[in-house]
Amino acid sequence: MPSTEQDLEAVIADFGMHGGLGGINPSAEQLRAVLTGPTGPVQMINLLKFRDRAAYPPSYDGGEPSDVSGEEAYGRYATNTMPHVAKRGGRLVLLSAADESVIGTLGDWDQVAIVEYPDRAAFIGMGRDPDYLAGTVHRTAGLERTAIIATTPIIDASSPD
Repeated sequence: MPSTEQDLEAVIADFGMHGGLGGINPSAEQLRAVLTGPTGPVQMINLLKFRDRAAYPPSYDGGEPSDVSGEEAYGRYATNTMPHVAKRGGRLVLLSAADESVIGTLGDWDQVAIVEYPDRAAFIGMGRDPDYLAGTVHRTAGLERTAIIATTPIIDASSPD
């Protein structure tokens, strides 16, 4: 994790260079909160709403058709991303279709994913990796909107004890 204010600002600037800050990407304030949050494992709860049709930029030439659903474009992003998650000691904990809200009002999300990282530095490191960033064109093309909630596990549900 960044050890000085200058390091912190450098990380935020790096994130801003790839897709901008805000919208479907974290704002500078949100990145600052993640970077200065609790130590130890972090689980990112991803709420995903897909575009009906992917919105690739006119300059897109990724060797794959651009006229696909938002869900298919996001699937390309996931295929690119999971090796980067695993390389940093992370794992996909859950990927589910969001059917309906049983209590409260949550919105009309399409899918929910939970990805666990050994620490916040692993998450941030991935976000600065050029090979990972090359695949974010699919994330941007596929998502209408998203919300990602950083959480600190309280109970290790994977442990048999």
